[in-house]
This record gives sequence, C-alpha cells and structure tokens, in this order.
Amino acid sequence: MADSHFDPDARTLPELAVGICEECLSALDGPESLDNEETVHLFRVSTKRLRAAWHLDRKIAGSSLSKERRKALRGLSACLAGARDQSVLLDLIEDLRHSEGDLSERATDALNQAEAQLREPPGSRESPAVETESVYEQLLLGWKAEKEAWRSTEARHTPHPRRAIRHQLRQSRRKAEKLTRQALKSEDPALWHEWRKSVKRLRYQREFVAAIQQRKPGKTDERISLLGSRLGERNDLANLAHLVDQWKEQGLIDAQLHGALRQIIAGRERHLKRNIRRHGRKLLSRKGRS
Repeated sequence: MADSHFDPDARTLPELAVGICEECLSALDGPESLDNEETVHLFRVSTKRLRAAWHLDRKIAGSSLSKERRKALRGLSACLAGARDQSVLLDLIEDLRHSEGDLSERATDALNQAEAQLREPPGSRESPAVETESVYEQLLLGWKAEKEAWRSTEARHTPHPRRAIRHQLRQSRRKAEKLTRQALKSEDPALWHEWRKSVKRLRYQREFVAAIQQRKPGKTDERISLLGSRLGERNDLANLAHLVDQWKEQGLIDAQLHGALRQIIAGRERHLKRNIRRHGRKLLSRKGRS
C-alpha cells in the first residue's frame, strides 16, 4: 500500500482531508488490520499530513479547532507508535547490515544482538488481543471524528480561501528556511528535530496546495520531499542510538557490543549529514513557488 493519496475529484482542503480519512477508515477492516505493517504506515503518515493541513487551515477553521484536532491526531499516532517504531528500527538494522560493506565479525554480532533485542516481546502485554481490540476502537472513533471535523469546515471554504492558505504556506516556508540556516551551522539534536518537523510540514502542505490547484508537484517539491526523507532517516538513527544506550545501561548488552553498534551508527550518520546539508543548501538557494 502506498502513502495516502488525494482524491482526484476534490477541489478544497476539507474535501482532500475527508478523502484521507475515508481511505483510513476503509483500511481499518477489523482489529486484524492492525497486524498489517503497510496499513499502520498509512495511518501514521495520514496523521502527519492532516496535522499539517490543520496548520494550513487554522486561520479559516479557527485556531481553537485546529489546535484541538492536531492534539487528537497526535493521540491517534501514539496508539500505533510501538509497533511502527519497532518495524522502522528493524528495517534500519537490516539496511545497516547490507550497506556497510564487509562487516567485521564483531559488527555482525552487534547488529544481530540489536535485532534480537528489538524482537523481544514486551513483558507487560498479558493480553495482546484485548490491547489490539482497544487500539482498533480508538482508531475507528478517531478517524470518524476527524472526518466530521473537516466536514464541519466545508462551508468556510466556499468560495475557496486561496489567500489565507497561501499566507499560511508562506509562513511554513519561512520557518523551514530559518531552521535550515540555523541547522546547517549547528549539531544541536533539538534544533535538527525541529528542522525535520518544519520540512515535513512544508512538504505536506505543498502537496495539499498542488492537489487543490490540480497540478503536479514540481522540482522544488521533490527537493523538499527528499530533504524531509533524509532528515527522517537521520532521526531513525538517533532513535536507534538512544535505544542502544538504554540497553547498555540496563545491562542487556555489554560494553563491547555497545561500542560496535555506536561505531556503525556514527559512520552512517556522518555520511547522511553530509547529504542532508547538501540538500539543505539547495532548499535555500532555490526559493520555489509557494
């Protein structure tokens, strides 16, 4: 299943958002649907897109409703965080295993140990079936509420408020550019985290605007999307590094394996950061159309 797509017949932001909600409701076909990794990915991406849409719409829908719905979407995303994060990190370990050239025996053993730790079943889950049923109910109610919230704003989008949406898009662009300039000169993890979020929001908002205007995304959109993806990969590496440190503190891996894992992660991060900075400079050098 690909990332959530837009309804080709939609003309307004609420129509596009309702289409995303309907796609998620259609994919939510019983508690067993949550065992499907692609379905869980669809839900996580959709919550991020819709949060970006509420930022884009906040002057029209009202800041109170926008803030309320963004909080509700964060709650939906949190329902799925554990399984999705585990899947992402397992994929990352597999990628590290096959893209780092000829690994030493110690490095191979370290990655195998990391995979084994990630696959350990959580001891607190006494009844997975009951937990899955509960998450399913939360998602079902959540997606229905999100759909109705967007429908409640439809009247405010007739005639289409292009000026308000473009104003919000320009604000997102300026914020992303400001954080890009700051992050290119910094190693601060918190700053890079905010940079990643701003680029993702800009990407999703530009996708909404392109869909409203019924045009294909351009080269600037491709650059922003690629930068966002690279920043996401770097964030996954940071999450893995944090987890590896926790394992060492808890005595789940020894110092030698911890050092080997950290060395592998650091090597990938150095290469990735060079790539990210190159794409960041391109974002600043080409203003693009907002």
